[in-house]
Amino acid sequence: MEETVRKCVIVIPAYDPPATLSRYVRDLKREGFQSIVVVDDGSGADFLSVFDEISPEAVVLRHDNNRGKGAALKTAFLWITENISADSRIITADADGQHTAEDCLKLAGNSFAGKGLLLGTRNFNLPGIPFRSRFGNRFTSFLFKLLYGVYLPDTQTGLRAFDRELLPFMTQVGGERYEYEMLVLIACVRANIPIISIPSATIYKDSNTGSHFRPVRDSWRVFKVLFGNLHSTRTLHR
Repeated sequence: MEETVRKCVIVIPAYDPPATLSRYVRDLKREGFQSIVVVDDGSGADFLSVFDEISPEAVVLRHDNNRGKGAALKTAFLWITENISADSRIITADADGQHTAEDCLKLAGNSFAGKGLLLGTRNFNLPGIPFRSRFGNRFTSFLFKLLYGVYLPDTQTGLRAFDRELLPFMTQVGGERYEYEMLVLIACVRANIPIISIPSATIYKDSNTGSHFRPVRDSWRVFKVLFGNLHSTRTLHR
C-alpha cells in the first residue's frame, strides 16, 4: 500500500483557497503522498501567503487570471504528463476541505482505477446537508441516468481517481470551468470507460460557504452540457 500511495499524484485546483489548505497538504504528506500539484487559478494577492506556505511541500502552478476549474485541472495534467513517470495514479481533490486525506488513501488503494474512473461519492441522505446541495445532486443524477443510461449518485464530486494512461483522454475533454467535470463523465460513458462510485466522507463546512460554485451561472453550464451533448460529441473533445 505504501508503494501504491507513493506513486499517486494529488491534484488540487485552488482559487482564493482557505488558509486550511496548508494543513490539508500536510495531512496528505503524513499519509504518504509524496507528489502533490496545486494550481493557483488566478487567486488574489491576499491569498499568496497560502501558496507560499505550501510551496515547500507541493508543486505550485499558476494562472495569471482565473480560467476555471477545468482549465486548472488540465494545466496540472499537462505538467504531470511531462514530469511524472508513467506508472502513477492521479487523484483530484478540492481545496475547500471537503475531501479527507483518508478518502484519498481509499481511492489510491482501490484496484478498479486501472479499469476506469473512480468517483468519491458523498451520501446526501445524511442530516445537515444543505438543501441546495442535496436537491442539486439528486436532480443531476436523475437527469444523467435519464439521458445517458448510467446512474451516478454523485455527479458533481471533485474527488476522482484514474490511472495515468487516461491522462491524454482527460486532457482532451472540452470545458474550462465546472462543466468540465460533467463532460468527463459523458465522455467516459461514450468511450465505454467504467465509472465506479466509492463511498467517501460527506463534509459541508459552514453550509459550504467556501465553495466558489455559483448556483445560477454554473448550474446553467452543467445543465447545458447535459442536454447539449445528448446527440453530439462535438464539445466532448477539443
